[in-house]
Amino acid sequence: MKRILLQLSILLFIALYALGTNAAPQGTAFTYQGRLEQSGVLASGPFDFTFRLFDAASGSTQIGTTLTRTGVAVDQGLFTVSLDFGIAAFEGSKRFLQVTVGTTVLSPRTELTSVPYANAALTSLDAGMAQSIARYGASNHVVAPESEVTPSTPSWFSVVIGADGLPIIAYYAVATLDLKLAICDDPVCSTLHSITLDSAGDVGDFNSIALGVLDRPVISYYDRTNGDLKFARCVDPQCSSATTSAIDTLGDTGQFTSITAMNGSVAGLEGNRAGPLIAYYDNSNDDLRFLRCLDADCASPTGVVIDGTGDVGQWPAIAFDGQRVQIAYQDVTNKRLKLAVCSTSSCSGIILRTLDSAPNSGFAPSIALTPANRAVIAATRFNGTSTNEIIYVQCNGTLANSAYCDTPTLTPLFNSSSAAMRMPQLLLRGDGVAPLVWDGQFNIAGCEDTSCAAFGTRSGAVGIGATLVVSRSAATLGADGLPLLLVQGGALDGTPRGIKAIHCASPSCRTYGRER
Repeated sequence: MKRILLQLSILLFIALYALGTNAAPQGTAFTYQGRLEQSGVLASGPFDFTFRLFDAASGSTQIGTTLTRTGVAVDQGLFTVSLDFGIAAFEGSKRFLQVTVGTTVLSPRTELTSVPYANAALTSLDAGMAQSIARYGASNHVVAPESEVTPSTPSWFSVVIGADGLPIIAYYAVATLDLKLAICDDPVCSTLHSITLDSAGDVGDFNSIALGVLDRPVISYYDRTNGDLKFARCVDPQCSSATTSAIDTLGDTGQFTSITAMNGSVAGLEGNRAGPLIAYYDNSNDDLRFLRCLDADCASPTGVVIDGTGDVGQWPAIAFDGQRVQIAYQDVTNKRLKLAVCSTSSCSGIILRTLDSAPNSGFAPSIALTPANRAVIAATRFNGTSTNEIIYVQCNGTLANSAYCDTPTLTPLFNSSSAAMRMPQLLLRGDGVAPLVWDGQFNIAGCEDTSCAAFGTRSGAVGIGATLVVSRSAATLGADGLPLLLVQGGALDGTPRGIKAIHCASPSCRTYGRER
């Protein structure tokens, strides 16, 4: 019998919450998304699925009807079906879903809950553990312990969702001066395993992680001992180990790295995905630099200075649309937020824009691209007083227009009541035009549209405790479409400190009120 591996995500976005206050009455259908492997290879083509509901994990009585989905299109392992067992099937008791692919019954069954998200890994031989969270709350788990990330020293960490839909977190273990990974065993990171990727000297600071060729995580980071930019590529999608190399060794370079995968259509390159693209700060020359990896292992990179006027290039945040590179960063000399737009993946045809001319702007920007590939950016205006604030920047025009982003729209979102620096994270939800901006500490702004003219602020929405260490925050959207936020700190009541993962229970991270 062929071995079939099914990794699934069950998204139970009920109409009332998905559509807002004017939504239709709540329904019972849910979307079942999965990833199918056959004999260890991602499956493609039509497959027949059968779904049955039971009131126990084994044996017992079937609940409701049997749902058959024939000829389901599976593309590179991914498929989606809609299931509806009716309202009578969910009267409050436990329910377990049995999945059959062809004639192979997968075991054990998956427990369904009344929450919007659950995840499990199922095989015909073994099973993972389903995880769930409350709708109006956030799970909170330590992913890097206090023994590795000391409470008084800022660390640096970054996150990506792996090919299996589970988070992978790169972090600088300041206690041992190593680059480490926390590989989550479930979507909320309630359990995980950690590995050391690089321990040669003081390494791992300013790390940034992305998915590269064959869905293998890639990490750019700083070698503080040698003053080099380094690169690590995982040997498999779960990153059981990695190869590492120094890719820029000229002077003291490699701080503030930002990496992205090059997912455009590049002829002759495996899976239309080439080596990653990296933006970083050259401390020796005070320049913003860009490096393009020409292969998956970044063995033969090419680099270019993006901006060398004054002290520029700290806090870069890179985005790539398949053709053009856009990098938000700070002009340190003038304390301004800037944007570099390259016309190609090798960063030729560079256009530089000053986006925010307010004093002390441009700290810690986070960038995303709308479906039209226009940049939207969240950044901090930081002057060490109570007027510190987070702003949201929306570029105007189109990339084909020479006036692109020459008059961006700036919208203030948060005013800080303390001198603590905010390091915002910007995520695009749903259709890509409704931003979620997190200030890296306590506040969430869930914008209603691209302009961010209307948004809801929720102080303390994610419940991360009272004491934080000022360090680079990190965030991503999980495979479930819900935000995963990372922060360093703890609570005054003795809650464990370190790096924490907060998995939101709703798309806007709100902990009360109706979903919008």
